[in-house]
Amino acid sequence: MYNCQVTGFNDKADATTHAPRTSTDPMTGSHLADPTRVDASPDLIVTTASADETQRVGEALGRLLQPGDLVLLQGSLGSGKTTFTQGVARGMGLTSRVTSPSFTLANVYSPNDHGFPLNHLDLWRIKSAEEALGIGLEEYLSEDASCIIEWPDVAASVFPDEHVRIRFTANLDQRELSFRVDGTRGVAVVAALRDALQI
Repeated sequence: MYNCQVTGFNDKADATTHAPRTSTDPMTGSHLADPTRVDASPDLIVTTASADETQRVGEALGRLLQPGDLVLLQGSLGSGKTTFTQGVARGMGLTSRVTSPSFTLANVYSPNDHGFPLNHLDLWRIKSAEEALGIGLEEYLSEDASCIIEWPDVAASVFPDEHVRIRFTANLDQRELSFRVDGTRGVAVVAALRDALQI
């Protein structure tokens, strides 16, 4: 079963007590959370005990996504980002085999008949926002598809304001998924996910 913590950032005491841990990503050197951020966005933390559970959380999110939704995945190598995305694709009704786009930069999973595509990007090898735009990032951020981006920090300045950001932390077989949202759509998605997981 899922272990969860849900907190709101409606006051400074709450933010100080429950805000996600802040650190520097060892692979990118970028900051993973802003310790001074205090807003009304919910914070959802889900701890899974296996790859299957991580996929099931992704599947629940996939059922909620709509065209134009953007999900940013942060975390070290092997922390579960692609495993989670496999679940998202399954929840969207997509049957394509989901693999890491580390070397292709982008994989597009299209529906067989109805539904909408999932654009899956990995910016691990991208060095700047300008380079990300050069590979067609704006086209992948389409209103006709949902988009998941691994290693997104390098292009943070060009992302739309509305998105869901998930930080993956590995501890042996367990994975901690820490959700932060920006925009009203993100708030609604994470609230619906909490309900779907019955937590």
